[in-house]
Amino acid sequence: MMRWLMVGWLLMGTYGAFGQQYTADIQNLTVDNGLPDNSVNCFYQDQMGFIWIGNQTGITRYDGHSFKHFPIEGDQLETYPSVKIIGDAQQLLIATSGAGLYQLNLQTHELRQYPTEVESIGYGKNVKDVFQAKDKSIWLTTELGVYRKKRSDQYFQNIRL
Repeated sequence: MMRWLMVGWLLMGTYGAFGQQYTADIQNLTVDNGLPDNSVNCFYQDQMGFIWIGNQTGITRYDGHSFKHFPIEGDQLETYPSVKIIGDAQQLLIATSGAGLYQLNLQTHELRQYPTEVESIGYGKNVKDVFQAKDKSIWLTTELGVYRKKRSDQYFQNIRL
């Protein structure tokens, strides 16, 4: 009898929890708010809390109030979409579809492109994915295969699978 009273009491205690509603505060950010492009391909939040948005024209930092845009321009000032952003406390790595891999220094905001040459064989400019391992080596997948750049290396090396 005591057992059934205890079960009934527990069930009564959880009854009110199912009726609670949660309303989220959702804000729609567009070019009207300062976003340079309404097409968004990827997101990344850095260790400082900034939101980095990969779009058709580069990457954009959002601090909760305003945007700062870092354009990625290729040959003949064409723009290439960012497809993935990763990073640590010092840098962001930006994989692009058509312009290769970029690095953004988070202290100086200097944006530089990694050389696409690997002993005169390019890793390809259409980067599908990027990953930074614990040893700080950078791994890429492209239309031409898998590549790795160790911290001590100048160029990416093809990894034969």
